[in-house]
Amino acid sequence: MWLRSCPPLAVWLLVCCLNVGSLNVYGQQAGTAEQRPLTPAITLRVGVVAYEEFHVEHARFQQWLHQVSASMNPPIRFQLTTGSYSEIAHWMKQGSIDAVLVTGGGFAALGALDQNANEFEYIATLDSQPATGPWASENRKLAGFHGLYQAVCITNTNSTIASSADLSAMAQQGKLRVLLVDRRSASGGIVPRLALQEIGVKIGESDVRYLGSHSQVLQELAQSSGASSTTTIGFVWDDASVKVPQLLSQLRKIEFPELTQRPIAHDALVMRQDYPHFDELSAIIQRQIASSINSPFKRLESGKQPYVALGQSAKGLGIEVSQLLRKDMRGVGNMLVQAYRQRSADNPFRLALVLSGGGAKCAYQVGAVSEIEGAIAELNARNQTNISIDLVVGTSGGAINAVPVSMEMSVDKAGQQKWQEVWLELDQREIVLPSRGVRINIGIWIALLQVAGLIALLRLLVRDPARRRIRSAQWISALGGIELALVLIPFTPWSLLGHNHLLHHLWLWLSLGGQYTAITLLLFGGISFVGNLRLKRQSAAVQKLRRLRTGLLLTLGILGLPLLQMGVMFLGHATLSSGDGMTQEIYKGFSGLVGDVPSDAVTVGNSVMKLEQLSENLISQGLVKRDLVLTATAIAKNRSSLPSDLYFFFAANEDQPQPRYGTRGIDMQRHPEQLLNIVLGSSSIYPVFPAHELFDVPNQGDRIELVDGGFAHNAPLEAAVLWGATHVVLIDAAPAQLRDGTNLADSMLRGFGHLFQQSQLSDKRSKDAVMVFTLESRFEPKLCVLDFANVLVEQGIYHGRQDVIRALRHQDNFPPDQLLPPFIVTYGQPRFEDIVAPVKSVLLGP
Repeated sequence: MWLRSCPPLAVWLLVCCLNVGSLNVYGQQAGTAEQRPLTPAITLRVGVVAYEEFHVEHARFQQWLHQVSASMNPPIRFQLTTGSYSEIAHWMKQGSIDAVLVTGGGFAALGALDQNANEFEYIATLDSQPATGPWASENRKLAGFHGLYQAVCITNTNSTIASSADLSAMAQQGKLRVLLVDRRSASGGIVPRLALQEIGVKIGESDVRYLGSHSQVLQELAQSSGASSTTTIGFVWDDASVKVPQLLSQLRKIEFPELTQRPIAHDALVMRQDYPHFDELSAIIQRQIASSINSPFKRLESGKQPYVALGQSAKGLGIEVSQLLRKDMRGVGNMLVQAYRQRSADNPFRLALVLSGGGAKCAYQVGAVSEIEGAIAELNARNQTNISIDLVVGTSGGAINAVPVSMEMSVDKAGQQKWQEVWLELDQREIVLPSRGVRINIGIWIALLQVAGLIALLRLLVRDPARRRIRSAQWISALGGIELALVLIPFTPWSLLGHNHLLHHLWLWLSLGGQYTAITLLLFGGISFVGNLRLKRQSAAVQKLRRLRTGLLLTLGILGLPLLQMGVMFLGHATLSSGDGMTQEIYKGFSGLVGDVPSDAVTVGNSVMKLEQLSENLISQGLVKRDLVLTATAIAKNRSSLPSDLYFFFAANEDQPQPRYGTRGIDMQRHPEQLLNIVLGSSSIYPVFPAHELFDVPNQGDRIELVDGGFAHNAPLEAAVLWGATHVVLIDAAPAQLRDGTNLADSMLRGFGHLFQQSQLSDKRSKDAVMVFTLESRFEPKLCVLDFANVLVEQGIYHGRQDVIRALRHQDNFPPDQLLPPFIVTYGQPRFEDIVAPVKSVLLGP
């Protein structure tokens, strides 16, 4: 309408709008033409095997990757991660990485053997650079590319060995000791064994030590004394001395022609053949290598043949590809040392110990942790490292052990002995203590069973009814007196019962109502004596009627008391045990650990005060020296916003960042008096033991009831991961057992087990985030959750120690004749850093 009334103005406005719009569109197009935002078209995930002092070569590799990335537009994105050989090999085989820079020995084991030849493809070899040390040959010191190097044999300057010819004589006399780097190391393992074999020297595993690094071999040789009855030699790569030049005056090279004749191919760049861009990227890399005279990589003329030959030689020596998913303690230690040496601000190292639940089975953890602490101390002494357990996480029975470990009781022999004594003094008769009514019922029922058994026995042995009644009264009274004496006299029968846990279960059940069984038998015997006197004056018919009445009463008692017991237990009591015995044992045990032996026992009336005092002492005296987390389940709470699964944490290291627990985390520094109450709550196997109440935690006015932390976190890995753990040692005292559902009872247990496992999913997911070394308990004979008897506990501690010490052991759920390393390794996922060149500008033509 307005266009008709003002046509000139309308046309002018329309023209202006069109011009402005045209300018905006043109400007955008021009800008796009001048610089088009591009994203990398190819992404390659690359792993680097980190070995001793690999940082220099790592920097060269990063620079080269950047050059390759920049050679294309859009650039190639490289995602780089580092790890031990086992980590890289696992990720490569799982497809988590696409390519790897691996040592020659590592490539030989990874896939250069004939049966795996089509899985991993050799791309190029990294320059080992001209040697500068005195042990390398003159050719190795020449300028230029060096894709091959050699192994050398080194000994102490005081050694009497002059040449390789002397080695055979020393070996035959049993006086030769050999230091190697690793079974998979080419220069420090495979080639030396081949050379020794060639001159007729056969060495057993008892004569060999694997030290994990070339420098460590040289340091050990420098410290070896010529006065020893044995002579020590070591094998390293030909330029190893540049890392420890201060040792050269104490070491000398042994001429070994057989080593010189076996050149070793240096680190190889290897790619998976099923990588989607394999052909394209291989061509790009080869062009980059050919176009640069200073390229750190070249493809050997012989291709991957040297690596294949090395792998076949290793196989001939019996050195198979190591088990990636299982390790012994030495293998675990080597991986920890490698990770510790790689640590940086961007790649920290934090070792956590996670102790699962399992009741009495957690005695296994006492022995296992003690040996692990010793192994770590030996690692540190041998490798000049400072590895330690930085974080301790415990749940249920593991919470009881977590506190002593956080106090560093497990570090030395004296502390370990105290810790072990606390466990040996635990008494299942005090811990599993039902209410008085339940115990009376048990006692009467067991007494009735014994009376019925004696009557049946006497019917066979004594034919005369009158004499039988007299013998019955005598035997029942005598049995009652014996059992009363056993109750009143301090007596611990565990050693007599041996290691059969079923006998211990039977004794526990008998002892729960022992005094009431004795009293019942004495009363029954006394009544029998009085009844016999009266029966003498009565007719045979009346006597028969009385016998029938006695039999009926016994039958009703034996059959009816269990029904009454079930009603009393399920309807009259909240839990099986009162929990008072557990409270007393925890208080007594932790008092003994800190040397504060109580003058008076803890009772129902003073238990809260006593536990709070002892808890405050543990915290205020600085006895907790490691970061600590205890997990527990809040089965009841007065605030619905409070989570059910709780992490109670204490930061012993103030420099460590706070954990990322959110509302689930409760700082024990704000509630130091609650430490042992939390331990009791976490270890309360509900409904065997009652919940433990905490008031004003986490905030004023709050009330929570804590029970078994294993309900939600029986192996609380999530707690360790959320507090920055990079490596975790998990000691699982009660691993899940396989069930085949052969009957209804087994199927029910199988179903409940599945439901329980579903509640553990957060910890299972956390297992994929970091490297976890899991040690699963194994008991021979069997140990149950409530087997708190010193002989069974001692056996559990022994098994824990032995499983850490042994290189191989039997494993549950595997054939009995199959031996495996004890630790199960979970590698987690690689953490990548991006290496990608800037996007280049692209100018569009007219």
